Amino acid sequence: MNKPPLSPEKLMAGIDRTLDWRLLKLLNIVRLGIIGLLMALQYAEQVPRAYGLIEPNLFLWTGFTWLGFALLSGWTLYKRQPPLAVQSTTQIAADIVGGCLLLYASGGITSGLGNLLFVFVAGGSLVLGSRLAVLFAAIASLALLGIETYLILGNLSDPSRYSAAALLGTVLFITALAGNWLARRMRSSEALAIRRGVDLQNISQLNDYIIEQLSTGVLVLDGAGTLRQINAAAAQYLGLPPHSRGRDIAQLAPAVAALVADWRRNPKLPPAQLAAADSGQLTPHLTPLQGGVLIFLEDARAATERAQRIKLAALGRLSASIAHEIRNPLSAISHASQLLGEAPQLDAEQQRLLTIIDEHTSRVNIIIENILQLSRREQTRPEKLDLENWLYDLHKEFSAARQLPTGSLIINMPDGAVATRADPRQLHQVVWNLLDNAVKYAGLGSDGTSAELRVGQIGDGQAYLELEDQGPGVPASIAEQIFEPFYSGGGAGSGLGLFIARELCELNRASLAYHPGANGGSCFRITFAHPRRWVD
Repeated sequence: MNKPPLSPEKLMAGIDRTLDWRLLKLLNIVRLGIIGLLMALQYAEQVPRAYGLIEPNLFLWTGFTWLGFALLSGWTLYKRQPPLAVQSTTQIAADIVGGCLLLYASGGITSGLGNLLFVFVAGGSLVLGSRLAVLFAAIASLALLGIETYLILGNLSDPSRYSAAALLGTVLFITALAGNWLARRMRSSEALAIRRGVDLQNISQLNDYIIEQLSTGVLVLDGAGTLRQINAAAAQYLGLPPHSRGRDIAQLAPAVAALVADWRRNPKLPPAQLAAADSGQLTPHLTPLQGGVLIFLEDARAATERAQRIKLAALGRLSASIAHEIRNPLSAISHASQLLGEAPQLDAEQQRLLTIIDEHTSRVNIIIENILQLSRREQTRPEKLDLENWLYDLHKEFSAARQLPTGSLIINMPDGAVATRADPRQLHQVVWNLLDNAVKYAGLGSDGTSAELRVGQIGDGQAYLELEDQGPGVPASIAEQIFEPFYSGGGAGSGLGLFIARELCELNRASLAYHPGANGGSCFRITFAHPRRWVD
């Protein structure tokens, strides 16, 4: 199950926590460095002591305590326990207390240790809220003034140092406010960067998905000929393993490497076709990239099929126009034949000729009706069908219309209901046409010949409907042609029945296919759309 995307508030909160933990860790590293350096200077024998002149013991105890606190803080920051608010407040407070004690032990503002407060107030303002940052700056400023007052009263300092303490306190306030503003800008910038990163990642995933779903093969090569990207279609066309990225194209597909080399020598020349893994032909299209090349591989057969469909569509429109123009003179011929047949002086030979005229005008009229039906095809209105009830109704209707003997048309249903989604009128026309062909070509209903209608399911719910007869079947030499328009194996039909049936199936997201029957007859299967593709 996909996780819901975070709201901007939750995303910002997560960014704040992550950034604040990093800032606290950085501040603790600075803390360890400063305290460690001060303690090292105090114990260096060749360096004169500059700090802890008034209270050397207080300086040492404060330094070691503060150093231990910094080490403990490193462990708690690693564990992220206690919570962030507790750690940040406690550590900044300890820094101010430790800095003030070291400052007092070293003689006040003239020791230069007041800058420690500046460092830790600035660091605290990055992780604390504005009110807490100002509060700690005020506490540090008051502590500075208090230390100087105490030192003056003890004749250990000069009153003129008040101005330096006040100036440092003012700087602490400004630092707290500026640091807090800087922290907000940092969080905002990081949030924006993360959002942009998420957007780029989504766009990248979308591009990868679109490329993967393309029927056109896509390959991306870098300047060294290494395969950087390949979709499933290209891998199938070239017979490459699914995980081919990062390998040299010269080893995977030498023909592609040679094609790219020729193209780089002369990009203006049209690239030669490539042989596909299934013995087909691929038409490559190459486009330069920054230091590489993008290759599109188009199946030449698919392009030929698209061109053929375009031609068939144009021929269909032309045929519909011709059929419409033929209809009026054909009606006149049929009407004249009927009037001529009423003449009393016609002999047997003339009657035979009139019969031929009537039969052929009727056949031409059927062809015209089929062509016009294709040209004005109605929109599909799919419904959910229970195939068992629907099929029994069709069986009853067709058996009565064709006066079939009992038992000549058998229905074989599985246990349990089988449902599909299709236009019932168009499905009725398809199955009726198949049954008509079984009567015409397989002798259904004559001499005990029977046919079977079977319903079943493929996989997890995809339904199919089969009609298998006991006729002579379709010769293998013409099996691929029976669905072409105007092809009639028996010579008596219009040659459009199976073509129209397949077209109607495709309109309903189904497929109609032929394969030889188990007993030598013909078997036509309608495979309906998978339930996942049903559209309300």
